[in-house]
Amino acid sequence: MKIEEVRTSFTVYLIASELNRLDGIAESLGLAGYMVASFSELTAAFSEFPSNPPHMILFSGEEAKFDLTKAMKQVRAQLPESHFFLVTPIEDRDKALPFLDKGVYDLIYTPVKSTTELLKSLDRAAERDYFMYLNERLSAGQVQPEGATSATSTQARSVVSDDFHLNYVRELFEQRNSDDGIQTFLQAASNLLGSCPGFYMKYISNRRVLMATLGHRLEIEWNGIGVNFNESAPDSFRTAHLREPANIVEIQQMVREVFQVEEFFALPVEALGEIQGLIFLLRPEPGPEINMILQDWLMLLSKALSLLEAERRLHVVTIKDPATDLLNRQNFLLRVTQEISRSRRTMTPVSLALLAIDQYGIIMSQMGPEEAQTVLRMAARIFEKHSRVNDVVGRTGADEFGVLLPHTGRAGALVKAERLRRIIESADFSRVLKTFPQLTVSIGVAEYPSMVRDADELMGAADEALYQVRGQGNKTCVAKPPEGFVADFNVLEKGVE
Repeated sequence: MKIEEVRTSFTVYLIASELNRLDGIAESLGLAGYMVASFSELTAAFSEFPSNPPHMILFSGEEAKFDLTKAMKQVRAQLPESHFFLVTPIEDRDKALPFLDKGVYDLIYTPVKSTTELLKSLDRAAERDYFMYLNERLSAGQVQPEGATSATSTQARSVVSDDFHLNYVRELFEQRNSDDGIQTFLQAASNLLGSCPGFYMKYISNRRVLMATLGHRLEIEWNGIGVNFNESAPDSFRTAHLREPANIVEIQQMVREVFQVEEFFALPVEALGEIQGLIFLLRPEPGPEINMILQDWLMLLSKALSLLEAERRLHVVTIKDPATDLLNRQNFLLRVTQEISRSRRTMTPVSLALLAIDQYGIIMSQMGPEEAQTVLRMAARIFEKHSRVNDVVGRTGADEFGVLLPHTGRAGALVKAERLRRIIESADFSRVLKTFPQLTVSIGVAEYPSMVRDADELMGAADEALYQVRGQGNKTCVAKPPEGFVADFNVLEKGVE
């Protein structure tokens, strides 16, 4: 599924008393395919909600004629499933960040550097809703995968027993991952064809490679067998060609040379209309009745894989930040809450470090969103690589990351924060940033139970500590408990490895 194909199904409202603050956004979204309506009065927008409820609403962060927080609460009461976005100048991002905790799905910074950057946030919300909708329909059996054929005729079905067919269907839809579903098809097809050998080659689209990943009744070693179309057909091969594998010379030659067979046939495997790979059965192609059964089973496999893929994409879109593949802010905050609860039960501390990239604003304004996104991805990989298995890393703001440190007191958290700060400072970013070969981070650190009482206070304390050093840059600040603070329990101070 390409998001461009479903944008027309989504309605976007722009609400701002001064619509000129959102100049160009409505036009860009409309040209991209979204159905857009603009309102300078809240009452006018409210009158449209019953007949044409929006999927997404953009508010202006510079709103002066009505209370933005109150307005969002009123709209949320009417539209609990709509996604809210706040359009705000990049220099006001610190003022806008608290709105993420008030139900705003994402922040859109102005001036918008490119339509691509503008669309990223809205497309992510649209993808989430689309996959949720698709998942519901697939689960209810209301939709067939793209290209699926009708059910096998009664005459063809009579070739196999009802029990054999029903056992295949039951086992297929019990599988919880794609490989097990494909293996189920391989085994059933092999039995149907007289215990013939078979194997599956997964298609890796970004590398244009077919790689053998599953086998059944094969007498030779099949691991590592593959076809690299970048080498064999760099200019002529297209992914769509895999729908007719009998016409691909490279595949035909590979099977004959490796498996020493002259007759075989291949079946394309799809999920959500996208090619996943090819199933090979090493015997002559069967007659029409058997072939119809195989096509029927292949359609059911496609549906099962589509359901699994829709669930996977919904899971990823819901919990992950698309730019960094880390936990998004909402799910990172959930983990903070969970770790605080665990800390109370085990009587052990938990610390939080919030890290901000000092040069992010300059990179965004001078070099553009693509370079800024690259910086975020590189920083995310560094934080993940240098964190323990039980540490939790997430993206908490436009230029901010959070590293949650279970079983770690403030002294250990400070050691960890300083280590990360020095690693970033010594990293070489020259491959992607000629102007900024070195970057720095500022870090705020807080700990439960010696400084705060709950998850909200832990985030707030770390954020306040970060605020204290952001203007100075490249420093680490540890929060202090409020005057007269009494901890929930006392712990022995420990470091971090």
